[in-house]
Amino acid sequence: MAEDERVEETKGGEVPESKDAQRGKTESARVEGRADTLARQDLYLAHLVSGKSVSEASEAAGIDRTTGWRWRKEPEFQKRFIEARRDLFESTVAALHSSAADCIRVLRQITCDEKSKGCDRVLAGRHLLDLLLRSVAEHEFDLRLRRLEEQVAEAKK
Repeated sequence: MAEDERVEETKGGEVPESKDAQRGKTESARVEGRADTLARQDLYLAHLVSGKSVSEASEAAGIDRTTGWRWRKEPEFQKRFIEARRDLFESTVAALHSSAADCIRVLRQITCDEKSKGCDRVLAGRHLLDLLLRSVAEHEFDLRLRRLEEQVAEAKK
């Protein structure tokens, strides 16, 4: 048997791991640790975005408060936090949009129902008019903004 083909044995009869195997285990542990950290950050982030305090979010994620504060200072975490808040806001707006027609229908029913109290009818009508005026203003603003963006894009060409 050639010298480099020999396998060394320890006193207990065990074969020691090669350096490559040891490096592989170290890398594997680091990857697992990173995955665990990301999972904890996701949990911490979800609790923060839902309105929990740093202490409550830290406890829910199983981390120390100082770790939570340290994560909040990291640019990548800040980016994920902003994205999560934006996603939550967008889903909330979508839910409001889906129920808007029902809300308007109820307000119209109250406004037109002669059996409703006068003050209820006035309030419902006022809300409908407020919604209409805000919608018109927002629509006009969007149109003006689009025109300006188009003009800027053309000017850059």
